[in-house]
Amino acid sequence: MNEKILVIDDDENLLKSMKKILGLEHYSVETLANPMKIETFLESKDYHCLLLDVRMPVISGLKF
Repeated sequence: MNEKILVIDDDENLLKSMKKILGLEHYSVETLANPMKIETFLESKDYHCLLLDVRMPVISGLKF
């Protein structure tokens, strides 16, 4: 498996946990704690899946 996942959440501990858990399943995982950088990440890379926090400061996962 070489699927790339981007996990976006303002909770650093959750990001570390998700990266570890998904990494154990052989996913390539990148994390992002600043939701304002989402567009920059998406412009420069392709992901198979995005996991977004629903409640984040500035922009919610639902609004994005």
